Amino acid sequence: ILVAVVPRPGEPLEPAALIEFLAARLPGYAVPRYVAVLPELPRTDATHRVQRKALAALPAAQLWDRRAPAAARHPTKPGNR
Repeated sequence: ILVAVVPRPGEPLEPAALIEFLAARLPGYAVPRYVAVLPELPRTDATHRVQRKALAALPAAQLWDRRAPAAARHPTKPGNR
C-alpha cells in the first residue's frame, strides 16, 4: 500500500511518524508500506482529479519504505530528513 501526503506549508512531515500514527490506529495489513511526501498531488488538467496512475509510477527514490533498513530509506527530497 502506498500513501501519498502533502504536508501543510512550513510543517515538515516525517514518514516514520506517519507510519507510527497509522499503525496505532489501523490493522497491520492496512498500514502502508510506502510513503511519498509530495509538494502537491498530481492532477488531471480537465477535471483536477488525482492521477492515480502517476502516483503508482513514482520512482523508488521518492518513496519511503517502512520495511527497508533505516540506512536504505530514501527521503522525498534531500531537505526532508
